[in-house]
This record gives sequence, structure tokens and C-alpha cells, in this order.
Amino acid sequence: PKTLDAINRIYVTFRISGNSAPRILYHYTSSESFFNIISSESIWLTPIREMNDRSEGEYGDDVLRQYVEQHSGLDQYFNFDDRALFRKFAFCVTEQPDLLGNWREYAGHGEGFSIGFEAEELRKHFWLVRLVYDFEEKLEILNQVFESAIPVLTDSDIPDADKLQICSTIRTEANTIFKHSAFADEREWRFLQTDAVPGIVKYRASAFGPSPYIAAGKQSKIYHWPEFPVSQITCGPTMDRHLTVENTIRFLETIDATHIEVEASGAPLR
Repeated sequence: PKTLDAINRIYVTFRISGNSAPRILYHYTSSESFFNIISSESIWLTPIREMNDRSEGEYGDDVLRQYVEQHSGLDQYFNFDDRALFRKFAFCVTEQPDLLGNWREYAGHGEGFSIGFEAEELRKHFWLVRLVYDFEEKLEILNQVFESAIPVLTDSDIPDADKLQICSTIRTEANTIFKHSAFADEREWRFLQTDAVPGIVKYRASAFGPSPYIAAGKQSKIYHWPEFPVSQITCGPTMDRHLTVENTIRFLETIDATHIEVEASGAPLR
């Protein structure tokens, strides 16, 4: 019970920011992926370690390693050479529907779309977290985390396996939520799931070989909604804005999704 209580408090400390999410969160994607998402009424959560930023699964370790090295005795509990910890899947979103950097990086240099999802509907199935970019905020989170962890780590009656579980939880959460300040303009949030539920992981071909993903929506027997929770679509800035909006509205009419608002980007990207 002492270990489980500590782990629960660690989770809450890392994830409490997800309780204050905006009503709508936006996913930037290519034109092809947009069509697939809307047509299938499904999304895919993909492994965090396979995302665009090559520091995923490593940057959190860097912050954590620096922290434990500055606090006497903590480094003995962590093995940063173990890379087999991170089996988190995420669907990445942001607070803003029309961010110049996101169009460039995640939506075909502006030839894609941002899709506005109702956050509360996705939270019915997944954890929602806000990524942390500010270094001082990261340190404050770690201070609170170790207030929960240290009494267990230093208790000689607690089995080593329990202590390893606590350290693994801290590392996994840090690598999931901490991101370098250079990415702060992205204002990213993540819907999270693990592969712990039997039968939810599927595979697809990718640059990483057979790559796992978790489907949600009509493609899933477990994670689905009465109505696909999309309420807004923004068309990318480098397309013919008026024609793209018109085509998107007509497309939505064919799938009885006229409740979705469609607008053109105002970003100055050419």
C-alpha cells in the first residue's frame, strides 16, 4: 500500500495540469491524414519514442539525471542506461488552431489541416497532460515528486522491486511530459495510453519497421464515442484558402458532419 500510494501521488503530480485543459485542442496533420481521420472517424495514438523530436524518451532523463546528481543519495536508485521503460502512446494536440510553426512542422508546410477535438470527450478514454517547457516548473514538479518517493526509496522494509517500480514511474512520466524550452511555442498537450490493456495494440509499416499504434474511434472496439468529437477544422495557409474551405465543407456534407465549423488559416505562410 505504501508503494502504491506513492506511485499514485507521483502520477497526480505529473498530470495535474491536464485538469485545466481548453475545451478544444487541435491536431495538426497532412491533407492525407486529415482525410483518413475524418473519413474513418478514428485517431491513432503512436509511441512517444517514434515521434518527430529525436529527444523524445531522452530529454526527461537529462533533466532527471541533473536533478538527482544535485541531491545527495538519489542517483543510486536510477539506472539511466535502461531504455526499455517507455511504452507510452500519445495523440498530440495543441491549444491553438493556427500556429505558424506547427503548420510548417506537422502539416505539410501549410498544405494540411488542424482538427479541433473536444477535449472532454477524449478524456473519457485517455489521460490528458500538458507538456512542461519551463525549467523552473520542471524542478518544482520534481521537488513534489520526490517528497512522495523518498520515504519509500529510503525505507529498508520496502522490497527493491517496489523501489524500481517507483523510479521507473518517475522516469517514464518525466520523459512523457518534459520537453525542451525550444519547443515552447507549440503549446503541446497529449492524450496518453499504455499498452497494458490486452488486444489494443495494432501494427503498421513505418520507418521503424513494424510500428505499434492504438486506434480510437470507429476502428476500435474499446475506445469509441457516440459521435466523433471533432468540432472545428482549420485549412492550411499555403493552399487556395477559399477553394479548400469550400471543398472541405462539401466533403463534410457527404458524411453528415455539417456541425463541424470550417475556416481558413490566417497565418502568413507562403
